[in-house]
Amino acid sequence: RVLFLVDPETPTLLPVFLADYGFKLENDIIVDTVSRLLGGDYFMPVVSEYEPHAITAKFGYATFFPFARSIEVAETKPEGATLSALAKTSANSWSERELDQKEVKFTPEKDKQGPIGLAAVAEIKIKSEAPSPSTAEAKPGEPSPAEAPAKAEASGKEARLAVIGDSDFAKNRYFGVSGNG
Repeated sequence: RVLFLVDPETPTLLPVFLADYGFKLENDIIVDTVSRLLGGDYFMPVVSEYEPHAITAKFGYATFFPFARSIEVAETKPEGATLSALAKTSANSWSERELDQKEVKFTPEKDKQGPIGLAAVAEIKIKSEAPSPSTAEAKPGEPSPAEAPAKAEASGKEARLAVIGDSDFAKNRYFGVSGNG
């Protein structure tokens, strides 16, 4: 079980690593005009409705994510993986992908209109390699079992990954803000 809190503009290979597990991380910052109405600023997206999942089943509070990046479920998923979005912003938000501009504004050709994913989880069935019989059991004229590729079988175990596009929401500074605590 692993929890990744990945901030925007973090120089890391995590986006490449997490892509292998079915997550898509953009080099972006989420802008949310609704958060301004609730006392935040444009770079503090708010999530007030959560996607259906066991983690969010009894959670009904708005959560603010200061300075967050998008996390989406990729179109191609690894074999044996179940991925789910947990949290998305409102339709009044966007994924700002031009990070070096002086004025932040929605550009339809480059940015992505909301709702924007902020958190997702994966459950991946772990495969174990089947033990190969010893070479002494090989029949004459057939390849030895040791030379044959080992078959992967479901081990009954499961890996779980959670990825959130912000770490600030979990800091003590934001503990008293709405549902962040």
